[in-house]
Amino acid sequence: MVRIERIHWYLLTGATLCLLTAGVLVTVTRGHFLVALAPLGAALLIGTVSLLLQREARRMVEQDHVLLTISEGLATRLDLGDLLDHIVSTILQSVPLADKCVIHLLDERGRRLFPRYSSRPDWQRILGMPANRGIAGQALSERRTVVVNDVRREREFLPLHSSPELRALMVAPLHAHGKPLGTISLNSKRPGAFTRRDELLVTALAAQASAAIYQSQLYAASQRETHHVEAIINNLDDGLVVLDAEGRVLRYNPSLAHILGVDPARIIGRRVDPRSRIEGLRLLAHLVGERPGDLRQPYERQVEIDEPVHAILRVQVSPVLDHEGNWGQIVVLRDETEERSLVRARTGLIAAAACELGPPLESIRGYATLLMAHRETLPPTAGTWVTHIHEQATRLERYVDDLADLGAADLGELALGPERVDLATLIDEAASALAPLAARKGAKVAVQMPAQIPRVLLDGDRMRHALLNLGENAVHRAVPGGTIAISVDATAEEVTVTLADDGTPIPREAQARISQGPFRMNGASPDDPAGTGLWLYVSRRIIEAHGGHLWMPENGARGARFRFILPLTPPAAVAGSRRQRPPLP
Repeated sequence: MVRIERIHWYLLTGATLCLLTAGVLVTVTRGHFLVALAPLGAALLIGTVSLLLQREARRMVEQDHVLLTISEGLATRLDLGDLLDHIVSTILQSVPLADKCVIHLLDERGRRLFPRYSSRPDWQRILGMPANRGIAGQALSERRTVVVNDVRREREFLPLHSSPELRALMVAPLHAHGKPLGTISLNSKRPGAFTRRDELLVTALAAQASAAIYQSQLYAASQRETHHVEAIINNLDDGLVVLDAEGRVLRYNPSLAHILGVDPARIIGRRVDPRSRIEGLRLLAHLVGERPGDLRQPYERQVEIDEPVHAILRVQVSPVLDHEGNWGQIVVLRDETEERSLVRARTGLIAAAACELGPPLESIRGYATLLMAHRETLPPTAGTWVTHIHEQATRLERYVDDLADLGAADLGELALGPERVDLATLIDEAASALAPLAARKGAKVAVQMPAQIPRVLLDGDRMRHALLNLGENAVHRAVPGGTIAISVDATAEEVTVTLADDGTPIPREAQARISQGPFRMNGASPDDPAGTGLWLYVSRRIIEAHGGHLWMPENGARGARFRFILPLTPPAAVAGSRRQRPPLP
């Protein structure tokens, strides 16, 4: 648009001069003077206009060539330093009266401009300058190129550490996608050194440079992120391999080589196949297992291998979408050999302790049973004591068995003895066992359930343990005159059981941890089972072993609620399981 207006200006000026000259010549001709000069004057004026038009056209071609040159140069440079060097050198070649060119870029907070590249570096300007002041601040805020013909007469100019020889200054803003990036500054020792053509050219170059600098910064940020991710992946203790939609190996990390005991470079680009001639691919196929038809489904499995060394691996397979919209898989191999060894050692210690504690507890409970059979011969107080001894011995026996279950559950070896159980009867029995404990605290146990509850396939002994653990937790939390409520809801697919008390509420920060494993809440009493979380943790593992789920729903201002769901059709692993320990008496 500017070029067209300039051409129109030259044509209009030339036409006006021609008309004025013609008028003068006609006037002179009437006086019979210089009649022969009329054609010559007109020709000279037309020639002058033609030369001006040719000169402007040549400048336009040169400017287009400069813009094309820098555009091609910018397109081939991704390194920011190389890019800035190309921009500065091109601008200095295009603006001959410029003595110096500096590119300032904003800091991360957008408050200061720091010199990132200069044709004549000045160490005194390393600290940068404010981004909202001076000529640079004006160019950035107004988003236009600002030209100062003489800085000595410009109030907005901030000298800072500028050379005393500086007279003319031109600053063009750098913006991309509405984001300020910095400025391009040109210095000259001559006042009024920069022409309108220089201003237009630098403005156009700054627009192209802005887009290139923005892309370079994005590329640099992407490279930093990529290097960060690469460092994390390469330093993972877990083995990692990425498979495409066809099961070909796209990448791996060094830990995979250690786990597989082979050179992973041989498997890059090759398909994971149990029939492959490459040992690493066969072993990897064994670890990954049969891939699902829908690769978007994650799964997890545990595999024990003997070659190249004995190891127990946890294999986690997650879906990943590539840039072409195809689903692949990320496979993480975690060596749990040492962890499982520690769990087995702990489980063995717990099992040995349970074996040692079992006979004495059984003897105590047996003698208490005998004494209860002759209660009429005992003093009233002694009869009460015997009853307490019997109850606590029974409770400790269940506690010992729960410890054994805990170790088996941590190893994933909790065996069940499933059978069709009348859940209503099971709940009534648990409520009857809890009633004496609640009565001693002045509370009561209330049960609410439908008239008909389908029989559920489960291990009755272990589910009774889970109910008693949850119930005793509610009893310990109950208040005098309170109620421990057990409610049951049944659908065609599942049964939901809720245990609620009206005692002191459990803190919100403890609710997420209370069934995750043993820990003690602040202020918990030593005999409060919820204070350690152990019995609740055992209950959760028993319920999960039956394909169910235990959680704490939103609690009110008083008390606590625990709820669990049992499916009427349990997983195949439950249906085919067989409990190996004898039932409790």
